[in-house]
This record gives sequence, structure tokens and C-alpha cells, in this order.
Amino acid sequence: MVPTEQQIAEWLDATFKPSADHQCLHCGGTTGVLLPFGGRESRHVWLHGACWPAHMAARRRAAVAALSAAAAKQPADQPALF
Repeated sequence: MVPTEQQIAEWLDATFKPSADHQCLHCGGTTGVLLPFGGRESRHVWLHGACWPAHMAARRRAAVAALSAAAAKQPADQPALF
């Protein structure tokens, strides 16, 4: 089964890890323009604009893999996770 967008968003929020101040979470670089990405003022990560698409794609793949693995381990007599 494929997780829903809501489940993916919840997983991304639940597994949030902040980056070091002014260090790109994706490539680790500290030079160039770094931008804060995130929905909350106190919860954001620093990323280069060019690193954002790859970072989000990797996080999304991790979410789908984790949620799919959890669903596969769900006992047959219990309701599906998604």
C-alpha cells in the first residue's frame, strides 16, 4: 500500500531534525546563501535553495519506505495503518 499525503506529512513532522545554524542540512555546506525552510519560526532547517528539491525528495522517499515497512509488519487481524 502507498501511504497518503497526510501520513507522509505527519511522518515528516514527527521525524523533524533541525540543522546546525547556518549549515546546509543536505550538503553540509556553510558557504553561499542559506535559507531557512520550514513551517514554524522555531522549527526550520537551513538549506541552499538548490539543495531543497533533493533534500525533500530524500525525506519523502524515507517517509514512504518507513510507512510501507510499518504497514507490512502490521498483523493481519488488526486494521491497516493506511
